[in-house]
Amino acid sequence: MEIILPGTGANECIPAFRCKCLICEYARHNGGRNIRQNSSLFIKTRTGSHLLIDMPPQILTSLRNSNIDDTSISNVLLTHRHEDHILGSRYLFQNVTEKGFIQSNKVNLYMPESAYKSMSGKFLFNKDTPDFKKSTDYYTINIITSYSSFKISDFTITPLETNHLKLKKTGNNDESFGYIIESDEGQTIVYLLDAAKNIPLKTIEILKSKEIDLLFSDCTYRETEIYSSHLDIKGAIKLNDTFNPVKMIISHIGHQNMNHEELERKMVPYGIEVGFDGMTIII
Repeated sequence: MEIILPGTGANECIPAFRCKCLICEYARHNGGRNIRQNSSLFIKTRTGSHLLIDMPPQILTSLRNSNIDDTSISNVLLTHRHEDHILGSRYLFQNVTEKGFIQSNKVNLYMPESAYKSMSGKFLFNKDTPDFKKSTDYYTINIITSYSSFKISDFTITPLETNHLKLKKTGNNDESFGYIIESDEGQTIVYLLDAAKNIPLKTIEILKSKEIDLLFSDCTYRETEIYSSHLDIKGAIKLNDTFNPVKMIISHIGHQNMNHEELERKMVPYGIEVGFDGMTIII
């Protein structure tokens, strides 16, 4: 199975727009793996109905930089409603025959209810449309719920609540999903970005019961408070110890973390790889 990381950055990307911090300036001068666009994941399926997780604003550029044919994507999973994860989906919703679009395959989108509601307020291109259509000739939106598995091609997908949007101090109760992706051939991939430090016990227990071949983990910060909506370096290392995957890769890396080379020196002794834009993994 071939898996590609088109982007591995947090919300602000690296270098962040007009930011003069040490990490952003280092990235500007050194380039390479220090340059990070917003995070996403692409999986080539055996049947050819390829899978994309999240569509950040610059998804078209990220896919092309990773030599991914956007017309091959048949299925899209969205993790949650934040704009660095959903704004690129606008490209799907502007596809209408009247504007000259020709599309060979319909795209199936899977997302939590709160992401759908957020998109309805952002992508209504026709102001006279009373609501956002869930199905057209070009796409179908499927509303999914935490811990309820469903089938895509040769994969069984299980959404896992990460508590990223369920912070006590805000009173917010919107969903944010990680995903277990289990292939018919027996491989298990876990995508756990935008995960809070207080990941739900149910999510932890489910993951402990799995033999994980590949775990993608949030590592937004170098260090953050105990109730953060994102993981830091210590939090990512703890996940590795808790779930003991065959391979673990960190992503969603922000400019308040380390540069790529420093992160590698920090994480490699723990058996953790540092993701970078365009990274390809074969399992």
